Amino acid sequence: MEITPARGGLNRAHLQCRNLQEFLGGLSPGVLDRLYGHPATCLAVFRELPSLAKNWVMRMLFLEQPLPQAAVALWVKKEFSKAQEESTGLLSGLRIWHTQLLPGGLQGLILNPVFRQNLRIALLGGGKAWSDDTSQLGPDKHARDVPSLDKYAEERWEVVLHFMVGSPSAAVSQDLAQLLSQAGLMK
Repeated sequence: MEITPARGGLNRAHLQCRNLQEFLGGLSPGVLDRLYGHPATCLAVFRELPSLAKNWVMRMLFLEQPLPQAAVALWVKKEFSKAQEESTGLLSGLRIWHTQLLPGGLQGLILNPVFRQNLRIALLGGGKAWSDDTSQLGPDKHARDVPSLDKYAEERWEVVLHFMVGSPSAAVSQDLAQLLSQAGLMK
């Protein structure tokens, strides 16, 4: 981060980050852990990871205990050692995983529990709503009840059926006509 004097004597901070990973890497561990407390953040960070790092995270997402570093190293061919070093450094730097001593004295790797839990929620669903408070939005002005939705669906289905049997009064969109034709339902 660079601080430059601005008009009026106030100092302003300018971020000099090229990407999300560089920005997050400059944050303190406490701030990162707070950010990982939200599923949307975990998903955004996961999407920005290199392919190898994504693969490792997905392989470890449901492991509750550390995995030996030697086992993780075996997942990558020796010719890709540079990508392995970059991904290892990135995952450690972003506190997505950390080392932990295994019972036999070996070093193990385990995903950050907060990141793991919230990435699971982001990928599989569940948890609380991502937006904090929607109460100020009020009720939906255009809400539909089940009977009206059923009636609308039935009407549209009838139009499709009439179109398929060649009724001149039934008109459907060009896209639907093309879909029915390409699906082999009409000639």
